[in-house]
Amino acid sequence: MLSPVNPANNLSLHGEDGVLQRVGLRTDTGMLDIGCDAFLPFFGLIMKINPIAAFGLDLPV
Repeated sequence: MLSPVNPANNLSLHGEDGVLQRVGLRTDTGMLDIGCDAFLPFFGLIMKINPIAAFGLDLPV
């Protein structure tokens, strides 16, 4: 089951022999300890085309 947690701060990753077993998170409502085998952090990155605009390409913003 995939359950997004937003917003959250990554506090700790736990596992053995290089295999992830759980993630500890701090959220607005308290602490969470979530068992998992994969962790997909998304950082809210923003695409900026300013460097590309210097090439003279006609890109919609």
